[in-house]
Amino acid sequence: MMDFTPIEVVRTGSRRLELPPEQQRQHLFRSYREFIERAAWAQPIVALFDDLHWADESTLLLLEHLAQQLHPLPLLAIGTYRDV
Repeated sequence: MMDFTPIEVVRTGSRRLELPPEQQRQHLFRSYREFIERAAWAQPIVALFDDLHWADESTLLLLEHLAQQLHPLPLLAIGTYRDV
């Protein structure tokens, strides 16, 4: 069973530790990357990211992180973008 502890909190024994925003983001990116890695090794993935022209900065940072980290996986990522 997966642990669904909120990303802004890391359990350290019995106390909770608040993380600064950048560490929260890195924890989220790492967790999402690990999830995609496990899923892709279980079965190849095709992922479609539609309307990237509407994506916010955090979403684009996540996609950039994934693009740099997931190249050896059986994963095809497709993004659509329109000049608006």
